[in-house]
Amino acid sequence: MGGDLKALIEDAAARYKAMTPEQKQAMHRAQKASFIRAEAGFGSDAEEAEMALAIASGDEGRIAAAKGREAARVALADEYIREMGYDK
Repeated sequence: MGGDLKALIEDAAARYKAMTPEQKQAMHRAQKASFIRAEAGFGSDAEEAEMALAIASGDEGRIAAAKGREAARVALADEYIREMGYDK
């Protein structure tokens, strides 16, 4: 492992250890929310493949439709995040 990377990892570990339990909980909630949004954006393998194909095709209607489905998935994910309290 390079010295710079090792130093970055050690710094991150030290900052984590210095966090209060409340700070750690808040960070973990934010990480969960971020992961949920990202996964919702990608969707299933088929949805991800359709987005790639839509973009590759250059068909603006197909791209808009794929982006619309993505936005709907993310909106549902945001609703779930609020219900689970990960946004707090």
